[in-house]
Amino acid sequence: MESMGGLNTYITVDGKKMTMAEYAKYKKAKNKEIQSKLSQRKQRELRKKKREERKARVTEITILPKVVKSIVKNAGPIRSLAAYYDNAYRQWGTIANLILELPEIRNPFVLFRADAHDIVNTIMEISEIAKGNEKAVFAYVQKLSWKLDNAKAKMKALYNGVVASGVLFQFKDKECINGEGRRLGLRILMTRTFKSLEAIEAAISELNEIATNGLDTFEYRTDVLERAYRTI
Repeated sequence: MESMGGLNTYITVDGKKMTMAEYAKYKKAKNKEIQSKLSQRKQRELRKKKREERKARVTEITILPKVVKSIVKNAGPIRSLAAYYDNAYRQWGTIANLILELPEIRNPFVLFRADAHDIVNTIMEISEIAKGNEKAVFAYVQKLSWKLDNAKAKMKALYNGVVASGVLFQFKDKECINGEGRRLGLRILMTRTFKSLEAIEAAISELNEIATNGLDTFEYRTDVLERAYRTI
C-alpha cells in the first residue's frame, strides 16, 4: 500500500495499481464471480454467514461514518471557516473582499478551503464504503486524519495571518469582523480557531487510533456511540 502525494491511497493487485475505492469494487465483483460458480445450497450458506458477520460488525463499521463525523464536528470551526470564505462577499460586499484579498489572509485561507473540501469528500467516501461493511474503510479513516492534520496547519497559519494583518482592529466596527449569531465575523472565528488547535490534534490522534485498531478501543466513548446507535 502506498500514498501518492498524500492525496490517494493505492494498492497493487495482480500488477494493477488501484485506489481503495476501485479495490472495493474489484473485490465485490470478484466475490460475486466466485459465488456464482457455487451450488445454490452453498450460496445460501454464504449469504447467511455474511448477514451474521454484518450484524457482528455493526459497531465497528456500520456506525463508523457517524462516529467520524462527530469527531470532526467537535474538532474545530472547519465548516464555519469554509462558509465564511464562500459567503463573505454575498453577505458583506466589497469590505469582505478587501479583507480576504489581503496577502496575509488570502494565501492561508485559499489553502485551508481546499483542505476543508478534501475533508468533506473523504467523509463522504467513508460513508459510501462503510455501507458495504468493507474493512477498506479504515484506510480512508487514516486518510482523513492526514487531511485534518493538513487543515490544522493551514488554520494556524490563517490565524497568524489575520492577527498580523491588523483587520481585527482596523475594521472592528464592521459586522464581517464582529458579527455574531448566524453571521459570524472573523474575530469570533479566529477565537474559536485558536481554541480548537488542541482539539484538532486530539481528533487526529483518535482517527489514527481508529484506523489502526478499529472502534473496539473506543468503547469508553459511550456518548459518541450512543448518538450513533440512535440514528441507525
